[in-house]
Amino acid sequence: MVLVPTLVTYHEIARRGVASGMPEELVAKVGDALEAGLRSLSIAFNTGVMMCFGSDLLGDMHSAQALEFELRSRVLPSWSVLRSATKTCAYLFGMRESLGEVSPGYIADLLLLRPGVDPLENAAVLAAPGGAAVAAVFKEGLLAKAPLQLLARAPAAVAATAGAAAANLDVDMVAAEAVDGDRCSSHVWMDGWAELNQRLFATSP
Repeated sequence: MVLVPTLVTYHEIARRGVASGMPEELVAKVGDALEAGLRSLSIAFNTGVMMCFGSDLLGDMHSAQALEFELRSRVLPSWSVLRSATKTCAYLFGMRESLGEVSPGYIADLLLLRPGVDPLENAAVLAAPGGAAVAAVFKEGLLAKAPLQLLARAPAAVAATAGAAAANLDVDMVAAEAVDGDRCSSHVWMDGWAELNQRLFATSP
């Protein structure tokens, strides 16, 4: 059994429901549902239920999807929240041999975070407005999004990365080339590499 909580849906209905045309009496009940949902997460975690990451949002509410990280972090360890959004999702979709880990041969879909941002300490940082915690995004080993200063100041790293095959992407190399002075980087992730692998990827879901 896999549980896919969508607590941010309750959060956004409580915040925007009346303005969106929902009856006030219905919206008034949503807060209770959210609190019950948070309690259910604690129960599921303590009994070993596998959890994936989801949001179930529609329309303009989709912009609040990352708030699910913050909501879950209220009651769950950060490593568990991160695992639910990575390895366990890969397991649920039958792609555990190619997604969900930062390992050789896996598809290199990566978020590189800004210096000082450590989601193992607090996964809620991933809910920062506008993706403020994210320095760069790699899709299948190719740089998909990054601040202009990173693109301007690290052309060699960008060019080398853009030419790398996803299956052969050397994450340590990419991080080393991206980190230089105050440049946006992933060094917090790299410093905690051993702990990250142990806590997220050591055992199967």
